[in-house]
Amino acid sequence: MLPIRQSQHFAVILAFVALMNGWTPLVNARGHQKIYHGAWFTIRYPEEFIPKESLPSFSNDGFDSVFFLEPHGLVEFYVYSPQWGGIASDIKLIPAQEELISKSEEKTKSHKVLWITLAAKDGSYLRSIEEKQSMDGSSMTVFSIKYCDVNTLSAFRNAYKDFKQTLKQSTD
Repeated sequence: MLPIRQSQHFAVILAFVALMNGWTPLVNARGHQKIYHGAWFTIRYPEEFIPKESLPSFSNDGFDSVFFLEPHGLVEFYVYSPQWGGIASDIKLIPAQEELISKSEEKTKSHKVLWITLAAKDGSYLRSIEEKQSMDGSSMTVFSIKYCDVNTLSAFRNAYKDFKQTLKQSTD
């Protein structure tokens, strides 16, 4: 039998894999949405969420990354979508506060996708990150979801999937 902490991590990893692969969602989270206009992208997000701009664009007015906070603090969505490649420095591991739970990578001829799950050392949250980068480094998109437990991840699964699918990259 797995120790409790390991079994909790296994459940989180399993839930994240299900989320990333679009397996049957548990809750229909579709509802009213707002549109956020970044420097080089637009994305739809749940209307009750609060956008918090983060990394400013170096090549245009606006921001390359933004957090979308659920008003009760249950979950947070994130997108990083610059004009070209870059580094999503605002969601990197914070060693004093977080630990790496899992990391996997998949490569195709055109892209590399990295999946990372981080956990707060105090047990207050988990973050699942999906980073997609072109093999030549010319484009990058990063999505993340921060949640307090597996039940919250399951409850917001549809909304997060919808959020990711609505990203539209702008051109010059």
